[in-house]
Amino acid sequence: MVSPLRPYEQVFGSEQHTSLGESFDERSYLHTYEHEGYPHRLVITEPKNFDPSAERIFIHPGWSELVDEGVGLAYHREFAEQMPNAMVISITSTGYGQESQRLGLHELRKTTTKEMAQASVAITKHYCADGQSSIHVGTSMGSIITWKKLAILGSDTTVRHVVLNASAAVPRLRERLPRIGMRFPLSTMVDSTMEAGRMVLAGRGDELVDARNSVSLTRHDLRVLAVQGLDIFITNVKKRTIIKAIQTHHDNGAHFHVINGRNDPLNVEALYTNLDARYENFHYLPIDRKAHGIAVDAKRNARKAIRSIAARSDESLAA
Repeated sequence: MVSPLRPYEQVFGSEQHTSLGESFDERSYLHTYEHEGYPHRLVITEPKNFDPSAERIFIHPGWSELVDEGVGLAYHREFAEQMPNAMVISITSTGYGQESQRLGLHELRKTTTKEMAQASVAITKHYCADGQSSIHVGTSMGSIITWKKLAILGSDTTVRHVVLNASAAVPRLRERLPRIGMRFPLSTMVDSTMEAGRMVLAGRGDELVDARNSVSLTRHDLRVLAVQGLDIFITNVKKRTIIKAIQTHHDNGAHFHVINGRNDPLNVEALYTNLDARYENFHYLPIDRKAHGIAVDAKRNARKAIRSIAARSDESLAA
């Protein structure tokens, strides 16, 4: 069970950090990176053995997920534990959560996937400033942010792997109403319930406490989530953005992994099958009889992603 973080202030060198406290958290802390006036909250886990050149893993959570508790933290923790030689950096979605900066109506544009992608590019360049290689991970809404980010991020930044889990990318506008507006809510409710039941039967019921955010959403949070939900529906990500992201980094050796429930209304299987056939390093990994509810089981999803990365790497990062 992953409990919510209980931060306390510490100073490492000249930067202000917030320690997370437990055994895994001895090398982890909360940090703030300011971009265009907004303080983006990060959960960072340093490599087990100090190494400034360690590979960076950047994680974007799904819609309404936090990175310092719940599913987002469980996903981060699994990467940090299974890949202890890397620096793992989870980036909080803009605008909601207990510690987030409150935004006025005129600032809500900062919460769109495009703006978050631009902020993520700045964060990536900051932490890879000395040429460190990187892995980019996005769940659900985080997959949209990751596609847009990679289309902006130049080939001068070394990208080894891209993992998109329960991807919410639906490029064609005419497909979004039936997929996102109609089939998705019911499908996700049913699939999430089945996932929860499977975890209980497997003796992992205590982990379901982390399948929800323990933070109480405020009116401000709901306003931000509404803006992001509308942004996902209207702008989402264009096919040319996906192609640009792949072409920019594929020829430099990057591997792309898409892990989706085959029955997920947001799973554009024809697109991913075509990309898998077209690009040697694109890997479509569908999970049969599953839908968007796969996001409930953060541990299983992270491990599947890590196995896919390890299978297509020269060497494993796991100790």
